[in-house]
Amino acid sequence: MAGLDDLEPLELDYSAFMDAPDPVSGKVPVGAGMAGGAGVAATSGGTMVGAGPLSGQVPAVPAKPRISPIKRIQYNAPVTLTFALLSLAVLGLAQLTGGNSNFYFSVSRGSWVDPITYLRLFTHVLGHANWQHYLGNFMMILLLGPILEEKYGSARLAIMIAITALITGLLHILFTPTGLLGASGVVFMMILLASITNMEEGRIPLTLILILIMYVGQEVVTWITTDTNIAHSAHIIGGLCGAGMGLLLGQRKPRAEKHIGAGKMSKLDRQAAKKLAKGRQL
Repeated sequence: MAGLDDLEPLELDYSAFMDAPDPVSGKVPVGAGMAGGAGVAATSGGTMVGAGPLSGQVPAVPAKPRISPIKRIQYNAPVTLTFALLSLAVLGLAQLTGGNSNFYFSVSRGSWVDPITYLRLFTHVLGHANWQHYLGNFMMILLLGPILEEKYGSARLAIMIAITALITGLLHILFTPTGLLGASGVVFMMILLASITNMEEGRIPLTLILILIMYVGQEVVTWITTDTNIAHSAHIIGGLCGAGMGLLLGQRKPRAEKHIGAGKMSKLDRQAAKKLAKGRQL
């Protein structure tokens, strides 16, 4: 009997298995051995690189489509941004016409028979004397406007801007012989309105009182003690408009949001809502 030392090593030829055609597809895999590494396997859908069982490679994930940087920009506050762009266009028109176009974007005493007089009671907030005047107002409007628009909604903010423009313009021409243009009254309206954004029902926020003292109080003192071409009365009236509208809207209970495209509640949703309401009452 031969000893173990007399046995010769047995060499196996795997080429017959590697080159054998697939019994289903009939195709011959190329370089797809058991340790195929980065081999190439022919499949029914094409060629896959590194498809060996022990290759350690993961099939490539399809890349997501690239979005243009311009498409990433969001027009997030329609009323605020439109207000800023319209005022910018009015300022540019005034630069081109030597300031003559500002007649339609300012308010002053005129004939009540002329329809333009009523239009100017609203459009005077779009006009500005120069770039410094425009930037000084709209840096604050672009800061506070989106916050207020998110809280109160675009429609309500547009109405509040229109009301502020009407009241400031009307009171100005009734008591002041000079003209008025600019959105500073709207700025003060937004400042006072922003101080009431988290007001609880039946309470007066301390922030409102402090803002009234610091902003409106300072305008009153400056108006009395100095003689400038700044319409301090419009600032004060705008601030009072913001405080009044904020207190008025703060007393109302928020309405349920209506989403566009939302269907009616299903039977299961109504039952779940009833259970949730019962649980809150306990």
